[in-house]
Amino acid sequence: MALRPWGPLRLEGGLACPTNRALLVAFAIRLRADLEVVSRLLSWRDFEGLVAEALGEAGLRVWRNLRVPGRGGLESTSLAWPATTAL
Repeated sequence: MALRPWGPLRLEGGLACPTNRALLVAFAIRLRADLEVVSRLLSWRDFEGLVAEALGEAGLRVWRNLRVPGRGGLESTSLAWPATTAL
């Protein structure tokens, strides 16, 4: 059976290489991989992506890398809001 590119993986010279570590770890967690072990593979940015993915799967609408300009501006890596609520 030939392997095909899939979601967070791409094929390179017969090897499966991650294109998105957060999605790959989320998939591993769904397969009951040890959360502590697989989370060690993530950078803090990858972890933020994993959190955003989990919030989205929970039915929340997720915005990433938000910046509100102005004096004392606000920066947030992720914001989640119920998908049925207007913001």
